[in-house]
Amino acid sequence: MPSIRPSPTRAPRAHRAARTILPLAALLAAAGACGAASPAGPSGPDAPGESPSADVSTASVEKDGLVATLKLSPSSVRSGGAFTVRFALVNRSRKTVQVTLTCTAPAYLALRAASGGDALNSSGCGQAITTRTLAPNGEVAMSLPWRAEASGYPSGQPLPAGRYVLEAAPTVSHVDGQALTLAPLRAELRVR
Repeated sequence: MPSIRPSPTRAPRAHRAARTILPLAALLAAAGACGAASPAGPSGPDAPGESPSADVSTASVEKDGLVATLKLSPSSVRSGGAFTVRFALVNRSRKTVQVTLTCTAPAYLALRAASGGDALNSSGCGQAITTRTLAPNGEVAMSLPWRAEASGYPSGQPLPAGRYVLEAAPTVSHVDGQALTLAPLRAELRVR
């Protein structure tokens, strides 16, 4: 089964293992204070002189007034090309809620072939990672760069052309301890 790594950066095995835990709390903090949306968009063109596609692949799910959204931009990249993953949680209820984002094992984000199978590239974490108080319409979001590569040692391999799915499987808990396991979010990525 392919190894799990949090980013496409190439590194020796020891360093990659140390980076298996994705510092999502730090990413959320960098995204801005509660209620402030973080910018989304491609991290750069696929090749020099080529403008990235404006296409965006989006998936969302709602439960108890909380709306989770997964967005890939651009949604079509060259093999090995860069794209941005953005996950956001918005409070659409009429009350202020305190939420804790956690990860479901074995990975928080996993990239798979559209036909199914094992994760080709993923980012994992293993415990509660951040707590936020969200006013009505408040948002907490994270954005991180990815590449259309499969995890591997000593280096990632570009993915063959085809259709892939990036899956996010977050768990949200209210301050009263009620666990809200959201349905997995799946956004499509086309590799050319």
